[in-house]
Amino acid sequence: MPTGDFSAWAGAIALAIVVLPYIYTHVENAFRSIPADVRLASYSLGLSRAKSILYVFSCEARRGLLTAMLIGLARASGETAPLLFTIGGNWFTYFQGLDKPIGAVPLLIYTYTLTPYTNYHEAAWGASLVLLMIYLSLFAVFRRFSKP
Repeated sequence: MPTGDFSAWAGAIALAIVVLPYIYTHVENAFRSIPADVRLASYSLGLSRAKSILYVFSCEARRGLLTAMLIGLARASGETAPLLFTIGGNWFTYFQGLDKPIGAVPLLIYTYTLTPYTNYHEAAWGASLVLLMIYLSLFAVFRRFSKP
């Protein structure tokens, strides 16, 4: 392993690598949806490309950018495969730091569903419900802020 041990940092880097193409695609589509008149108007005012992106285009593509963030967040929080190899799945101890093994809810759900015990299956269903409620509350908040 490049980091030498299981750690939260390794899991974060793995999830960032997995999520990056999805976020890039949606951000690119959001910026492509900006009308040509708005682009030309911002450039005709003398704004540089960086200032146009920061001040004009980001406001114009706000809904698409929020969608990209939501899709990236949902994709990252539901991924189990990269976490199997990077974080170690240590949920029996307290938090010891970002450079130590750590647990994650999707990995806990995956591990508990593989066991033959019904109480572990019930705990996995409960964890799935908690994860679903977190998603729904985040989607509701982002939906509120993405209205024009």
